[in-house]
Amino acid sequence: MGVRDLFFSFHYRQLPTDIAKTEEVCVSLLCICYLFHMRHSPMRHNLARLRLFLGIGQKELADVAGCSHDTIRSVELDRLKLSEGLARKISAATGAHFRWLIQNDLNTPIIETRGYRYTKSTYEATQAAKQMGDAWMEILGPDYAASFYGQIRAIISSAAKPKRDVAEVAVWKIAKFLEHCRREFGHDNRLIAETEQFGLRADDSPYLKHRQVEAGVALFRAYDRKRRHEIRKQLAALKGAKGSKQAPTRSKRSR
Repeated sequence: MGVRDLFFSFHYRQLPTDIAKTEEVCVSLLCICYLFHMRHSPMRHNLARLRLFLGIGQKELADVAGCSHDTIRSVELDRLKLSEGLARKISAATGAHFRWLIQNDLNTPIIETRGYRYTKSTYEATQAAKQMGDAWMEILGPDYAASFYGQIRAIISSAAKPKRDVAEVAVWKIAKFLEHCRREFGHDNRLIAETEQFGLRADDSPYLKHRQVEAGVALFRAYDRKRRHEIRKQLAALKGAKGSKQAPTRSKRSR
């Protein structure tokens, strides 16, 4: 429906003869046209895509990113270039990839900081992590997450209200790492079933929690063995290269 259609939709209404009332109707019509235009105007920046995907307003995003409402609006309307500093703030606050924001390719899907496809849970986990502080995120890094599974299990089993956010983020972080391990080690080595997932919830049964903890530890051990083996190979290659360089000097000395 275009502006002309909107205007003639008033044809069947009897417009008042009073000037004040007529002005009110005209203002209402202009508001409808403006809202229609804003709703159907082409997207100009990935920041608007991210915000609409999360279902939050410009003011809320501004509060989360620590900038003004006007700044967010100007960037979305392409009146202001997104600075590198603000892009990093938004990335840290939402979990969206910094480069995705800066490059502003409207045809690419939203991705998170580690390159995975962006979901609303990414934003929720990022916000929860900010509330907990950086120390927890260092502990729950993807390469070391499974080694802290016992502590995570204790948090989940207690599931007290003050700790609930910690438990949810812990599960979210370790689930991503274990899903990666499951695809690489789990099914082939029969450590777990092919369809088994690691999305623990506080209301899951104790058996399910225990089963996933045990499977998680087994997967981490498989990952750790592979990593240690690769490190040994690298060290052996370095020693071999060092020995080959020293060999000519020995022969010269023997002469």
